[in-house]
Amino acid sequence: MIVEKILPVLIKLCFDKVLHVRHGAILGVSEIIIGLSGNSGNHRKTVLERAFKTLSLKERNIIKEETDN
Repeated sequence: MIVEKILPVLIKLCFDKVLHVRHGAILGVSEIIIGLSGNSGNHRKTVLERAFKTLSLKERNIIKEETDN
């Protein structure tokens, strides 16, 4: 798996002497972990859309009103 090749390199770079290298590596590691946990933005959006389709029109309107306010 590609993650097994990339993650160890990024983790090592999290301790680099150069600030922007450390920062980028930490961001990269965090994005990989979020993606592997299934909590990525795209995944969350897909799940919410699927759940939203199961609601009645009245329930959808109530949610829309609450989120718009």
